[in-house]
Amino acid sequence: MKQLLILIVTFVFSSGAYSCAVPNSGPKYDRLIEIVKLDDKGAFSIQVPQKVGSSELPVVTLLKYSEESYKLLTDGPVKKRLENGESVTNEEYDAEYKGSQPTDRIEISLNKAGSMMKGEFQVQLESGVKHTVHVYWAAAYCCVCMTNAHSIALEHIGPNKTLQQNKAAE
Repeated sequence: MKQLLILIVTFVFSSGAYSCAVPNSGPKYDRLIEIVKLDDKGAFSIQVPQKVGSSELPVVTLLKYSEESYKLLTDGPVKKRLENGESVTNEEYDAEYKGSQPTDRIEISLNKAGSMMKGEFQVQLESGVKHTVHVYWAAAYCCVCMTNAHSIALEHIGPNKTLQQNKAAE
């Protein structure tokens, strides 16, 4: 009985018992990123909320992928099988994960503008390369989930259109 009581007290008072197991992510959060293509030379503007729930300020990163790694990331066979509820081996998952990693990461600096963070950035448009933007809002304090958002490939955004207008057209 004493051991059971100790176990319950330990569980109730441990911070791990209240921690977030899965970060916030998905289309709801992806829509928080607003990107506008400013010209055909790779200039973009971006706007994201300063905070999501009780988060820290966002970290915004430009990710560069080879065509092959972007294809694995967005439409790989393991991803498809998992979406269909099929199982995969650790080896299959690890191989696709390693193959879908970006080749470069560059932090984008933003400025506060009211409740938003805004900025502009330049991308070198190249054949065989895709760029996306990843936004990460860290949890402001223990046990609250962090939030991740991802854009579509910047190469898919039409001139003088926002990311949202392009998603609606797809």
